Amino acid sequence: MSHLQWQPKHYNSRQLCTIEGSNDAEEHYGTLSDVINEIPKHHVIIECGDFNAHLGEDTVRHTFHTQTNKNYSSFSSLGSDHRLVTARIRLSLRMCKTPAKKKSYEWSSLRNTELQELYTVTGQNRFTELSNDSDNVTEQYGKLVQVNAEAAEKLLPVKKRIRRREIADDPRVEQTRKEVQDAFTNYQNDANTESQQHLQKRKEELKQVYQDIQEEELDEMITQVKNADAKSKHGESWRLINSITG
Repeated sequence: MSHLQWQPKHYNSRQLCTIEGSNDAEEHYGTLSDVINEIPKHHVIIECGDFNAHLGEDTVRHTFHTQTNKNYSSFSSLGSDHRLVTARIRLSLRMCKTPAKKKSYEWSSLRNTELQELYTVTGQNRFTELSNDSDNVTEQYGKLVQVNAEAAEKLLPVKKRIRRREIADDPRVEQTRKEVQDAFTNYQNDANTESQQHLQKRKEELKQVYQDIQEEELDEMITQVKNADAKSKHGESWRLINSITG
């Protein structure tokens, strides 16, 4: 916390009296409370000390006091109401907010001749407004990137997200699930060996339908990878491969 303006008040914990309830002890706790209350709320506060229970070298390795006093006890047999307090501390830092995803535009819309001309004119006019004769190559490139982003934001439609087809929405799944439900209802009304076997058969059919649809989807995606590769659309190929492999 050295980079912050806040600085704690100084107090000497070594002056704390060993007698609980004494004036020195109460003054110490009052001063300590004042210091803690000044600390900003977002700070992590860890308050440690033996205070009126003094731990000596005969009890712990690293301590200011040479002897353990009567206000310390780790066993009730010593006749004290003080006990050791231990804790396992885990610090969880607040994560930064996830930045907004960049918009993906439908660049294929520029195949439209009128939109293409409008995009070109808009970009040229905006680049003229931003450019100066003193601009170097790096500055010109930066402004060109800015112009392109502004023109896309203004004129191009945002690419629609392709909703992945859910297997559960497939008509074959819906039909088989209905058959399973009917078989289950029949089994509830008349629980016998035949109705039980019929229900089990319908469940196995539903499982097989899911497997068949998954295989169909995989075959379709593999075909799309081959087609994309044949057209040298390597970005699309890797997107499909990542989707297949997870």
